[in-house]
Amino acid sequence: MVARMGPTNRTNTTGGSCDRTSNLTPVKGERKVVLSEIPSPVEKGDTIHTTTPLLPTLNSALLSTHCSGCLKSAQQLSEELELDLTAMHERMLKCSRCQVHVFCSVKCYASTWCILNDECRGLANNAGWVPCTFPRMVAKVLTARRFGNQLYDPLPYHPDPGFSLSTKERQKIQDNVIQLLGKLQQEGGETNHHLQLYLYHINDIEEFSSLIKRISSCQFTLYDTSANPVGIALSPGLSMIRHSCKPNAQIVFHDGPNEKEGMKLVANRMIYPGEEALPVHLRQNALAPFGFDHSQICPYCSVKVVDCRWAATHPSCTLGGLVPLTPMNKFSTSKDDKRECDRCPESVSTEQFEQRYKQLLDLVEEPWKREEEGVSLPPDTESIQDEIKLLSPLIPKFLQICPDVVYPIPHLQLRYGRLLSTLPQTIPIMRDTIESYTQSYTSFLSLNHNLSTPMTCFLAFGLARLHLEILHGHKDLQERKSQLNSYSELGKKSEVMLEDVEGNGNGDGNENEEEIESYLREGQDWVQCSTDHLDDLGYTSSKKFKLLKMWKMEFEELVIWFDCSY
Repeated sequence: MVARMGPTNRTNTTGGSCDRTSNLTPVKGERKVVLSEIPSPVEKGDTIHTTTPLLPTLNSALLSTHCSGCLKSAQQLSEELELDLTAMHERMLKCSRCQVHVFCSVKCYASTWCILNDECRGLANNAGWVPCTFPRMVAKVLTARRFGNQLYDPLPYHPDPGFSLSTKERQKIQDNVIQLLGKLQQEGGETNHHLQLYLYHINDIEEFSSLIKRISSCQFTLYDTSANPVGIALSPGLSMIRHSCKPNAQIVFHDGPNEKEGMKLVANRMIYPGEEALPVHLRQNALAPFGFDHSQICPYCSVKVVDCRWAATHPSCTLGGLVPLTPMNKFSTSKDDKRECDRCPESVSTEQFEQRYKQLLDLVEEPWKREEEGVSLPPDTESIQDEIKLLSPLIPKFLQICPDVVYPIPHLQLRYGRLLSTLPQTIPIMRDTIESYTQSYTSFLSLNHNLSTPMTCFLAFGLARLHLEILHGHKDLQERKSQLNSYSELGKKSEVMLEDVEGNGNGDGNENEEEIESYLREGQDWVQCSTDHLDDLGYTSSKKFKLLKMWKMEFEELVIWFDCSY
C-alpha cells in the first residue's frame, strides 16, 4: 500500500512541458497551422511536431487495472519489465486513502501526487463513487490553477460546428467537479457540496462553464502502444490544427501515452513548406463517431458527395451504390427523409436503415461502451464466451445494412478478435481470430484511405504473430503424428492416441498442404506489412523491429521445415 505523502513539490504537475520540437507555424487569426518555411519538404514518416500531453487523465474504467501515473496496464508493464503477469499485479500499489488509484511504482506515485491529491481526497470523501474521465481532468485543471500554474490558463476555445456540449452536459460536468473537489455544507437543512470558485481564479458559474468548454475543445485521446484508448489529455498547441478525414499527418504515441515529448505529429505523405498540416483529430468528444456532420470543419467532408463511413448499402442497386444517412446527432429529429443513391437515380427512404442501425447499436451497447473506455475485456471466461455469442451474429447483421467502414463496425470486429485471443489458443480458434483481425484491418485501412495508422500497425503486427503461432501449432501437430506413425506396429491404443492428436484441440484434423502454404505466404506478407507501417509512423527505434526480424527468420525456417515434411 502506498502511504499518503506530505506536500513535497507542487511545481511538478506531470506533463508540465510545452511543445519542444516543431516545424509548424500557426496562421494568425485562423484555426490553421502550416508547415514552416524549411529548406526542404517533410518526408513520409518524419516527425514534424513533438509535444508532451498536459494533465494526462486515465479513463475511469481503467483505474483498477492501469497505473494512474504512466497510464500503462499491468500486462504492458510485465512485458516491458520481463516479469510474470502475476508478479506484476503483486507489485502494483493502491493508494491507501482513496482506494481507487493504482500505481506501478512509488516513483510514479510521487510524480503525480501533487496533481492527484485533491482528486484523491474527493474520492475518499465520496466512497464508492468515481466520476467519468472528463470531469476528473477538469478537476486537475482547477488544481493547477489553484496553485498558480499558469501553463494551463488561458486555454483557447475552438468551437466545433458539428458538435458541442449541451447545457445539460455542462451542468452534469460542473456537478461532478463540485462533488469531487467541494466540501459538504449545511444549507437550509440540506447537506450539499460547495466549491469556492475564487480559490481557482473563477469569478462565477458562467466563467466555470466557459472554462469547461475551453478544456473540451483542447482535449485529445491518449492511446497506448497497442492503439487502445486509455485516457485523455490537453494539448493547446495541437488543438490549433484543423481536422481532416483525409489527413496528411498522424498523431502517434511511440513510447506510451504519458511519456515526455511522447506525443508526435508524423507526416503521412510528403508535406511542402507553407502547406496546411491536417491530421485525423483524436479529440474524445467530437470526431470519433462518424455520424456527426463534419462538412463545416473538415476540408475532405465539405466536398465529397457521399461519406462511405456514414451510409447504408443500397440493396437494389446493381452498381453497389450507397445511400447517405442522417447525422447521428440528428437521429431523434429526423423524419422519413429520402436520399439519392450515389450510383443510380433511385431515391431511398433512410428511416428503415436508421431504425435498424439504432436497434443493432442498442444491442451492442455494453461491449461497445467497454471498447470505448479502453478495451476492458470481461474478467472471466464465461463472460467472454457470452460476449462472443452476442457479437458473432450481430457483426454480420451490421454488414448487411452498412459498409464495413461504418462506425462502430471496425471496432467491433477488432473487439471480437480480442475476445477470441483470450481463449485457449487452439488452431480453430486462431483461425477465427485471424479472420476477425483481418476483417478489422481491412475496415480500418479503408476507413483511413489506405494510410498507416497506429491501429493498422497494431493489427498487422498481431496478424504476423498469429500466423507464426498457428504455423507452430501445425508443426507440433505434425511432429506428434509423425512420432506415433514411426512405431513399427500400431496397436489399438496407438490408433486411439493418433486420433486424439488429430482432433484434440491443437488442430481439427483437416490441415492440408495448401492451408500451410497460405499461412506461410500470408505470415511473411504481414511481417513486411508491419515493417512498412512502423516506417510510415516514424517508429525508428521500436522493439517491434527486432521482433519482426526474428519472426522473418522463423518464417524462413518454417518454410524449409514444411517443405521437408511434405
